[in-house]
Amino acid sequence: MTREAQVTRNTKETQISLKLGLDGSGKSSLDTGVGFFDHMLDGFARHGLFDLDVKVKGDLQVDDHHTIEDTGIVLGTAIKEAVGDKKGIRRYGSCILPMDECLVLCAVDLGGRPYLSFDGEFTSEKIGDMSTEMVKEFFYAVSYTASMNLHIKVLTPGNNHHMAEAMFKSFAKALDMAGGGGPPPHRQRGGRGPGGSGLSGRPPLSPAERRAERHLGASGGRKPVQRANYKRFSTTWNGHCSLAAACPQAFWRAKAAGVWS
Repeated sequence: MTREAQVTRNTKETQISLKLGLDGSGKSSLDTGVGFFDHMLDGFARHGLFDLDVKVKGDLQVDDHHTIEDTGIVLGTAIKEAVGDKKGIRRYGSCILPMDECLVLCAVDLGGRPYLSFDGEFTSEKIGDMSTEMVKEFFYAVSYTASMNLHIKVLTPGNNHHMAEAMFKSFAKALDMAGGGGPPPHRQRGGRGPGGSGLSGRPPLSPAERRAERHLGASGGRKPVQRANYKRFSTTWNGHCSLAAACPQAFWRAKAAGVWS
C-alpha cells in the first residue's frame, strides 16, 4: 500500500495545502513564497525520494516566520499520518552528510516521543530571502507534530547556505532510513520496490554489490541466481574473501533461496 498523506491547514496568518508520498521518486511542486525555502524542500524531497507538493499563502508582508513554521507543522503532520501504525519500520535512522566544506549529522527516532536537539549556528541573518533563525524553528515544528526525536548537529561549520542545505538533505536521508523495514542500510540504496529497506522498499545495494550480482547473472538483484554461479563466485579472488564478506546482500538472498544450507 502506498503511504501518502494530504493535509490542509488554514489560519489567520497562513493557508497551506501539502501532499506527501513516502514511496515516491523525489518529485516536487513547491510554492511557499520563500525562494530559498523552496530550494531546501526540493532537496529534502529529492534526497529522501519523497513526492512532495506544497502550496503556501502566508503573511510574507510581515516576515517569513509564520510561513516557514506553519509549513513545518503541516509537513510533520503529514509524515505522522503517512507512516501510519509504524509496524515493521526500522524506527531509527541517521546520516552524516557532507556539503563541500560542511559536515552535518542528523539522527531520527520515530518512536513517538517528540524532541529536537539542534546544534548549529549561522553567521548571517538571512540566506537569500529566508531568515536563518527559521531553520531551527522549521525542524522544531516538524519534530513535534510528527512525534519524532530529531537531532541535528553541525560537525564542521562553513558557508551558511551549505550548512542549511546539508541539514535538510541529511534529515531526508535519516527519515528515509527510519521509516524503512529490515536491517540498517549500511550501503547505498539500489532502487525502489516492495519488501525491503528504506521508505520505498527495496534493499539498498552498493555499486560493488550491483557489479557482483551482474557478474552472477542476477538481473539487477531481483531474481535468484543459480547455485553454480554462487559457488564459482565464492571461490574466486584467490580465496581471500567469501561471498558473505564481499557481498552480504547476495549471500543472504542465496541463503534464503536455499542455495546454501
